[in-house]
Order: sequence, then C-alpha cells, then structure tokens
Amino acid sequence: MLNASLEQQTRGRRTILAPMRFSLPCGRLTAVLGPNGAGKSTLLQALSRGKAAGAQILDGRRQLGPRDICYLPQAFAVVSELSVLDCVILGQRERLGLRVPQQAVTQARSLLDRLGLGDLATRAMSALSGGQQQRVLLAQRLFRGGRVMALDEPTSALDLHHQLAVLGYLRDFAERTGTAVVLSLHDLNLAARFCTHALLLAEGRLICEETPERALNAPAIRRFWKVAPEWLRDSENNAVFVPHMLTHR
Repeated sequence: MLNASLEQQTRGRRTILAPMRFSLPCGRLTAVLGPNGAGKSTLLQALSRGKAAGAQILDGRRQLGPRDICYLPQAFAVVSELSVLDCVILGQRERLGLRVPQQAVTQARSLLDRLGLGDLATRAMSALSGGQQQRVLLAQRLFRGGRVMALDEPTSALDLHHQLAVLGYLRDFAERTGTAVVLSLHDLNLAARFCTHALLLAEGRLICEETPERALNAPAIRRFWKVAPEWLRDSENNAVFVPHMLTHR
C-alpha cells in the first residue's frame, strides 16, 4: 500500500482541490471518480509532478520521484511520422540511450500484440485514429513501467470492445507487476467492474475513499451527478449502473 498526500491546488486565486490524504493499493486499479470539474485531472497531474506540485507518494519511508510515476494525460494529439513501434520504444529512452537492443524491440512488439496493435507496428503515428493513438501511448507508458501509473481517462477515445480489453489488461498488468494504477473514469460501470478502490472527488475535495460500489452510493450520485441511480447485476454479478433523470414531486 502506498500513502499519498496532496497540498492545496490552485489556479490563479481559485482553489481547485483542497489538501487531502489517501492510499493507493499496489497491484490494483484505483478509480478517481467525480462529476465534471471535480479536480480529477488536476489530482493525476499533481501526482505525476510530485514535490513540484505539492504531491507526495510514500512507499514505506521512501518518497517516490518522477521516474517512479508514469503519467498519461487526457489530451493527446500525435502528428509525428514516428512509427508505432518506435513510439513505444521511446518509453524507455532514458534507460536505452542511443542503442536499442533486440530484446527491447522484442518486448515492445510483444506488448503491441497483447494490446491488439501488432499489425500497426510499422505505421506512422500520424496515420492512426484517435483511439489507436491512445492505445499506442498507453503501450508506451506500460513499456516504460513505474511504481505508479497515473492515467487520465485512458479509455475516452476507445470503442466498447477496446475499453473492456484495455481495462482488463491494465488489471492483469497491475496484479502481475504490483504496480499501483490510478485512473480517472467517467464511466461508472467500468469503474465498478474493474477497480477495487475508488477516490470520490467533488466540490474541490476528497469526499471519500472506498470501494467503487460503496463510494457510488445513491445519496452521493444524486448530489454530485444530479441523477437518480439504479444499480443492477449482470450475468457475471458485476454491478451495472443505470442513470435516471431526477424528478421533483
């Protein structure tokens, strides 16, 4: 378990996030949840910047630095003619230097295959769709590795199939490597299905730290998302969220 803390985050004179403390379980996916403007992106960006942003993640007594934290921002647009394979290999540029051993190339190709991107290895990044670019950039971060992965809406540009595939792979990756993966998600169903831990943000503060199902209780959803929630169970006993418009009687 990693222990994290964050100083107050401001933009000009406006407070975006109040100070907070929370934990990040290793080998698990932690969902950062909240309505628009809750501060989800600010939290993840601050974690990636560490001391410079007033953020701290402790692994026991050791404070993690920027090289321990791998960050994928929400906004991305790659216009480079760099190939997909080369883009992924760049994830280890600090370690590899100017010479890339064959073993690294093999590992990068294997990762692309696992994410369903093997056929695109020689294609230029500029020729890919938004969803394909997002998956390649995620592969680059996975190839780089780190004690913590902070991913801002990593499935925002993906279709349903690839949302499930990517989150399933991230869950397996976290369990296999012991990495603490923290990711913001707007889709509450995906959060409930793949994440075991959740940070609920709203009104510029941390509301609670719980499992997704407990964090997403009816009063919280009514208050912060302004919808009436209905929770069901699918054939695999996964929680399924159905939103309804609030009615005032």
